[in-house]
Amino acid sequence: MYAGLGFMACWSLNISSNRFKSYPLLLLFVFMWGVLMEILQRLMANGRSLEFMDMLANLGGAIVGLLAYIYMVKVYKEELIR
Repeated sequence: MYAGLGFMACWSLNISSNRFKSYPLLLLFVFMWGVLMEILQRLMANGRSLEFMDMLANLGGAIVGLLAYIYMVKVYKEELIR
């Protein structure tokens, strides 16, 4: 899920343009969203708990999504050049 979120965040902010070029900042925002979700799980009475490994998995997914977006942009630009 966080791979999709990372990918869509990159796409929606169009990192390849000059408007926004901070991959680490984007990754931080997606990671903090995951941390917030874990905290909210702890606060809600639904039987879920706060898990630090889930936070790391969320970060890993966000990194995969970001890398997939970077790869897609690179391939797409190469296709346009040909």
